[in-house]
Amino acid sequence: MTVRLQFGVVALGAILSTSCFTKGSVAAAPDGPPAHYVGVVTTEWLRDGRTMKLLNAFAYVDRDGTRWVAPKGSSIDGASIPKALWWSGGPYEGDYREASVVHDVYCAEAPKTATWRAVHRMFYEAMMTSGVAKTRALIMYGAVYRHGPRWPDPTPPGVPAVPPAPKTGTPLEDDVKRIESLVTMGEVDSPEEIEALPLSIPPE
Repeated sequence: MTVRLQFGVVALGAILSTSCFTKGSVAAAPDGPPAHYVGVVTTEWLRDGRTMKLLNAFAYVDRDGTRWVAPKGSSIDGASIPKALWWSGGPYEGDYREASVVHDVYCAEAPKTATWRAVHRMFYEAMMTSGVAKTRALIMYGAVYRHGPRWPDPTPPGVPAVPPAPKTGTPLEDDVKRIESLVTMGEVDSPEEIEALPLSIPPE
């Protein structure tokens, strides 16, 4: 069965109706084109009933011009996005679905070609490119940055890999609530501020 997930290049439907969410955007680098997607996501379900295979290459080009390619034949299943964040029914049913496709591919690739920090930041910027509200994108970025996949930074041959920094030990649901509170109150307003949060965010 072939599933054609035809996403728009800039904006998607299914935006949450919560009033505090306003649509976001990612500006272009100086003298550069705006961030954008290349291609249309076309998939087919695999026999396990959860995993899909990309039938065509798809890419996200960030504002610095870096091209994040999800190659034809890649398998995606949404596992890189914590289930607590599947607010629209699943990882490919919300306005962040294009970003999820590319994020899935880079979290699962082997050998790694990008650091976990760069991959998660790409996910945030791709969400903004898709028109996800900044408040929502920051909350999702916080959850993925603090609870998503991590791996040693890629190193040249013969150079030992360094283990990634530890994740927070706070349960995902509790941590997301604390991040959401900080973001909605305006105390955290950028991905840099998300990255600077302590491993354990004090409860209110």
